[in-house]
Amino acid sequence: MFLGRDSPLNRNCIRQAVIACTLALAATLLVIVETTSSAYAATTNVRVVRQNVGKMQGAIDNALAKADSTKAHGIALQEVCDHQLAALKAAKSGVWTIASVRGGIPLNYCPPGEHVNDVAIWTGGTTGSRAYYGNGDPEGNPNAPITPLGPSSEGGNMVCVRFNKSTAGSQTVPVHICSVHLNPATGGAQTAAIRTIVKSEWFGGTKNHFGVIAGDFNGKPDEGQMDRMYDPAYGAGADGDFTEYNRTQGFPSRHGTWTAKNKDGTNVRKIDYIFFSTNRVAPRGLNTFSLNAPSGSNHRLLYSVAAMSY
Repeated sequence: MFLGRDSPLNRNCIRQAVIACTLALAATLLVIVETTSSAYAATTNVRVVRQNVGKMQGAIDNALAKADSTKAHGIALQEVCDHQLAALKAAKSGVWTIASVRGGIPLNYCPPGEHVNDVAIWTGGTTGSRAYYGNGDPEGNPNAPITPLGPSSEGGNMVCVRFNKSTAGSQTVPVHICSVHLNPATGGAQTAAIRTIVKSEWFGGTKNHFGVIAGDFNGKPDEGQMDRMYDPAYGAGADGDFTEYNRTQGFPSRHGTWTAKNKDGTNVRKIDYIFFSTNRVAPRGLNTFSLNAPSGSNHRLLYSVAAMSY
């Protein structure tokens, strides 16, 4: 029997089908909402200070004061002279977990023969663990093992501290705070190496750690090497695992306020970042981000807060 499109029987059949489909869709949406909301029940803030101090003691003092006033969990410093690092460890090694990688000898500002160091700090105690990546000397020891980070002939280092952050729900989340200083000539290889490392050590298998990588990347936001850091939600070739909050043009733009300039005030650019892993924060994110005056360094101090989900 042929039923016309507008026959009462056919309209009734269509109506029943629409109702059934609507109910099925509603049930599907309900499952999606419940799954999304129950994956992480709450958030807790992770606060980080970052500064390329440019071998300037005033910049170090400024960063430590900012960390103290904000009760920062982590501090990431770059270009710290040997004697400055020794003084910091003497003052805080019994209170903080401090990890460092020694780099090359700078042309100026450090005393003759001294090296510069990248430093990662957890301010919550002395029980954090340490990890070293790059081509430098862990804790100043040239014989200590270090995981390569890009070409072995080039500079560029990353040093990390790891601690377990307690939450209101009596859970603990492994958190990594890393200080990074990359070589602009090989930044692409080095950010690619970082992506491989974190996928294996922080996010691989059943791991779901929270990661913070903060430092001087020597790369502007839209340069290809930064694609390895930015979450795919940023588009434009991004295939990393992180987001950052120095954004002045809205998400998903990467452009933000300048963070560094030459000593003569030229070549103003954004090359310093505080990245948070997007397995526990949304790429768009609700956050606090601010910059302070350079305090003698040609890099600004960065301060950022992420609402880490757990």
